[in-house]
Amino acid sequence: MTSHHLALNGGTKNTRYSSSVSYYNQQGTIVESSYESLKARMTLDQQLSKSVKWGGAANFANDASSMVHLRSS
Repeated sequence: MTSHHLALNGGTKNTRYSSSVSYYNQQGTIVESSYESLKARMTLDQQLSKSVKWGGAANFANDASSMVHLRSS
């Protein structure tokens, strides 16, 4: 099994940002079976004035699995 996660965040008085990436890979108990996942997220918040705040977010997800299909006679 492999698992990694990286997150960054920060900003200034008027701007805040954050981003993260996660990767996961696990081999199955059946030969040639596995599960793999990659996920990412980004956010941004901006204080434009005393009464106006703008924000946005983006997400990405990709999951893949493989499995051997056995034939029966």
